[in-house]
Amino acid sequence: MRVQAEVPAEEVEREVTQAAQQLGRQMRVPGFRKGKVPAPIVIRRLGREAVLDEALRTALGRWYADAIDEAGIVTVGEPELDMAGLPEEGQPLSFSIEIGVRPEAKLGEYQGLEVGRREPVVDDTAIDAEVERLRERVATLDTVERPAGEGDYVVMDLRRLGRRRAVRGRCGARTSCSSSGRAA
Repeated sequence: MRVQAEVPAEEVEREVTQAAQQLGRQMRVPGFRKGKVPAPIVIRRLGREAVLDEALRTALGRWYADAIDEAGIVTVGEPELDMAGLPEEGQPLSFSIEIGVRPEAKLGEYQGLEVGRREPVVDDTAIDAEVERLRERVATLDTVERPAGEGDYVVMDLRRLGRRRAVRGRCGARTSCSSSGRAA
């Protein structure tokens, strides 16, 4: 959809003046304190096109939103802006926007319509596996005074003498045990 928009000349000039004031706060001009350069001097030094370009950068988003609101549409996607050219002093700014529009949904006859529902099918082994996984996740470890058994976690002090140096450390591991009940 293409939306045509026109910004009145007074509003364009107001934005140009505000942009010139903003630029004047950053400029140094002989005869004026830093940041106190009047808007007409800024326009004369930089040129009206440069100041108008800066004004468009700051105000075009708002003008675009106003044009879309005025058209009463809901947009989708990125707009494509077409501006014929920069307006002369005292002239309005005209531009057009080409944008995708969300289509209007039209409901058919849906009253009394029945839709089947599929029941989920779950195997008992999948349920048991999930319950076991949840148990493992929330389980706590308790210290016991017995030989390590199948599925036990073992924390041990490790001391291994290597060639010319001793290696010490502490480790924790889940063990599998031999039939004698000792950790393997």
